[in-house]
Amino acid sequence: MLKNYFVVAVRNVLRNRVYTLLNVLGLALGLACGLIMFWLIRFQHSFDTFHKKIDNIYQVTSIFKSQGGDPWYSTGVPPHMSKAIREDIQGAKATMCMVEENLLFGIQDKNGKIVKKFKEVNKQGSYVEPVFFDIFTITWQIGTPNSLKAPNKIALSEKTAKLFFGNENPLGKTVIVQNSLLLEVVGIFKEPQENTDMKNSFYISFATLEANKNTNYGVRSIYNQDGKPIWDNVNSDDACYALLPASLSEAQIKIYIESITKKYHPKDYKTFVHDLLPLRLMHLNKHYVSKGVPPHLLWILGSVGAFLVITACFNFINMATAQAMRRAKEVGVRKALGGGKWEIFYQFMTETAIVVLFAMFFGVLLGASVLPY
Repeated sequence: MLKNYFVVAVRNVLRNRVYTLLNVLGLALGLACGLIMFWLIRFQHSFDTFHKKIDNIYQVTSIFKSQGGDPWYSTGVPPHMSKAIREDIQGAKATMCMVEENLLFGIQDKNGKIVKKFKEVNKQGSYVEPVFFDIFTITWQIGTPNSLKAPNKIALSEKTAKLFFGNENPLGKTVIVQNSLLLEVVGIFKEPQENTDMKNSFYISFATLEANKNTNYGVRSIYNQDGKPIWDNVNSDDACYALLPASLSEAQIKIYIESITKKYHPKDYKTFVHDLLPLRLMHLNKHYVSKGVPPHLLWILGSVGAFLVITACFNFINMATAQAMRRAKEVGVRKALGGGKWEIFYQFMTETAIVVLFAMFFGVLLGASVLPY
């Protein structure tokens, strides 16, 4: 019986080629558009969730409050924030990630002459402390994070290392930054995933900032002119991440961060405050959308995707209803030959299932083909 349903369904589908083609294309386009919207939304919600310790990773932020005005939110924090968290929150690990972009890299020969310059690198990297790699899941191909404890050390991503040194082993080689600062390559790490806000192509040891604070090497200063740690302003590219013990409640976390704010901003702690937010929620946080997508746009995308799928379904139903009027004679003949209503129902459902399966197949194929672009 099932075989008969299928054979007759295939014959009817092939007999009505135009109707079948229009139905398949209409439903496939609607499904493809809906899938693309869904995949985009899922991608935005997956940012940085691949880190194994994501549930305990927090980002420190800064909030500037003014009388009579709206507060201003920033992901930037003073460059000594990580040290303060390690000292003031028992069991916490914290690290600074000070972003640098568009640095001029060069390669020297044995005589110290610059033989290659990479103006086109235009890549993002960061000054980080070794504990950064205890917090985040980053795979090292060569070397270990402890190699970044000493000053003037750098780790490169796979593509960046190949760009600089070709197929040579880069370990132990030297790169020159801004035509003056010499850095030794101590490690190679895997390329960052697409769904991360930390797309770093290199990591420079944080100790480099300390070692070169009195030089003109072009590195950023983390001290004031009088040599004191900077606490009174922030750079939006200077982020602090903390790995907090799971035993800490949200209320305890807020108490700790308030005490840090009062300790290091004694004069302006009411207007220059800090907050600790789960990293899992940062990419789509409405106050910090410089790297992510505003949440309301995702709701709009989801609504548009649902509308397109529903529209495609209604279009499919309308065309099937119109086609049913043409097949009234067939239904009458089947009844005259002893066919029951359930046999006729199963026959039509089999034809519908074939068309829907083809539409789903081409919809997924079309969506997957368009998505990379």
